[in-house]
Amino acid sequence: MAAPSASSYGWSYDVFLNFRGVDTCKTFTGHLYNALESAGIHTFGDDKLRTGEEIGLELLSAIQQSRISIPIFSKNYASSKWCLNELVKIVECRKTMNQLVLPIFYDVDPSDVCNQTGNYEEAFQKHNNHFHQRIIDEWKEALREVGVLKRWDLKNIANGHEATLVQLVVAAVINKLRKDSRIVSNDLVGIQSHAEKMMSLLNIKSGDVKIVGVWGLGGIGKTTIANVVYNVGGSSLFRVQRSAWQCTLKMLQEIPNEEVQKKLRISFDGLRDWQQGIFLDIACFFIGMDKNIAYYIWNQCGFYAEIGIDVLCQKSLVKIGENNELKMHDQLRDLGREIIRQENLKVPGEHSRLWFHQVAMHVLEKHMVGS
Repeated sequence: MAAPSASSYGWSYDVFLNFRGVDTCKTFTGHLYNALESAGIHTFGDDKLRTGEEIGLELLSAIQQSRISIPIFSKNYASSKWCLNELVKIVECRKTMNQLVLPIFYDVDPSDVCNQTGNYEEAFQKHNNHFHQRIIDEWKEALREVGVLKRWDLKNIANGHEATLVQLVVAAVINKLRKDSRIVSNDLVGIQSHAEKMMSLLNIKSGDVKIVGVWGLGGIGKTTIANVVYNVGGSSLFRVQRSAWQCTLKMLQEIPNEEVQKKLRISFDGLRDWQQGIFLDIACFFIGMDKNIAYYIWNQCGFYAEIGIDVLCQKSLVKIGENNELKMHDQLRDLGREIIRQENLKVPGEHSRLWFHQVAMHVLEKHMVGS
């Protein structure tokens, strides 16, 4: 019997963070949590339900209801029985639910985690005096299993720069979630009637733009139904005659630009301020530019470039071409430039960005004369 795929389950969280609070809560883990949430990734930090020194069924359920678990191994991690109990649950979910586990080694050697040496050996010497051997063996086995997985080791990444590691982790999570969001099992029983109901609400044949909100308790199948409709609607033009494509294109072209921009503006307004900045930079300057060059510029300005681009790609506001170049639809480009123009309709010198060289030269010459 094939192992169930991630899309077969209803999730309450995208990511579960398993960490030792005294080591990383106010440093690396805190930064990672904020970056994940800023990228729109629903994240459970395991201190949310922990009161004092008690781990309950709610917390174990949170692990089970997460698509990805990220254990952050630090020097004092193994001294916490709660961290170890969570790890045992994470390993269980990896085996039974195909949960993705992405371990991070924060100022600790992976061999110490796998073999319980160094700080981890000292921690287990203390545990031996308080816990049954069966529990000890479960903890050690969980450490061994997770310790050999593909991982991030802080000391081997950008000379130990935490900010770089945060960006790498968030980018990897976004990439995984984006891939999973397109996966829909072919064996979903009873899904067709729900999909048909959704299609009737959308009433695609009307030609109007419609938005349908899907609301309900976590885990009941909202995302699955949406994915089926998203996949089943995209296929409406698959293998149809060329004339149908031309007719559809003509219809889209006839929509007034003002109306189109109103719709596109909704996605833009849903971005964080710094993500909007990246979008506007691309619209004004970086279309066709190698993304790595743009990344360098943005990172020097204090933006999380990799995270920002992944979010924009996820929202279909930007694409990465075959040659690593940044791409943007003409209407999105026009939206971005119109947003800049609206900053000051009469004085281009007050705009945050100038992309026409004639205008830029005029502003510079006027400024120099004024000076």
